[in-house]
Amino acid sequence: MTNGEAKTGAGALYYGNSMAWNYNNGSNSGKAVSPSFVVPDTPQAKLTFSMWIHIESNPSYDKFFVRLLPIGVEVWSKVGAVQQQWVEVSVPLQKYAGQTLQIEWDFNTMDTILNSTKGIFVDNVKVSACDNL
Repeated sequence: MTNGEAKTGAGALYYGNSMAWNYNNGSNSGKAVSPSFVVPDTPQAKLTFSMWIHIESNPSYDKFFVRLLPIGVEVWSKVGAVQQQWVEVSVPLQKYAGQTLQIEWDFNTMDTILNSTKGIFVDNVKVSACDNL
């Protein structure tokens, strides 16, 4: 967690060096995993989060995925993602109703070059049973 960039509130999950605001420390990787939660048994169940990324757009480098554990289903990847602005990600969860899951954010630079950009911020993570009224 960092108290730097955040979509709302005081802090966000950050992948990078918060002293330099980049991830330029060689080839590196890391994962963040949420606490376990039970997916609500409703047709509107969904995962939402805000994300800001500035990483290599080439799909062979700076690989970034969001998965549901323990089943390992990939629900988001950086391919074609908007960069350098906050975007809202929404993942339908109804087919996992009643299951106990975790969310995994997984990043790997794959190399030692072009790692001097800001990195990844995740904020406002929420699992909901229905849309806001």
